Amino acid sequence: MASNPSSGHVIATHSISGTMTAFAAAPAISLGAGVYTLLLEYIRPASSTGSRNTAWIDNVEVLYLDRVESFINPAGTTGLPLPDGYVTSGWTSQNVTAFDTNGYAAQSESVAIGAVSTLEKTVTFTETSIVSFKWKIASDALDELQFRVFDA
Repeated sequence: MASNPSSGHVIATHSISGTMTAFAAAPAISLGAGVYTLLLEYIRPASSTGSRNTAWIDNVEVLYLDRVESFINPAGTTGLPLPDGYVTSGWTSQNVTAFDTNGYAAQSESVAIGAVSTLEKTVTFTETSIVSFKWKIASDALDELQFRVFDA
């Protein structure tokens, strides 16, 4: 999977690094009508030396002017695949570490030093929408969890 989708330009970027003890809200992104690729990457540079190497994303929501589309898994289920439309290299749905009690979050599998794990989805908005989510990282100071939005 390419870390730079060939179609489009980066129109928004946010990132975190180091270790967070709790989930935090990522900055919400307002997008006009159009087609976008949402790309989340957990990046471990070759200079990374520690053993902490996991990232999570939870409560991904798209807020339209008149409704909310949520990608939260139903309660009381186990081992679900990621919701439809996500393309991934090394992310799974799990319920051990999540923002909401007994909920699910996408988690990167253990990422080797010098490697990248990606989670990607292409979306089409027919009206202005807001994308928001919670994220958490347990990594070395040089590792980075990065969220980017590309236009079509």
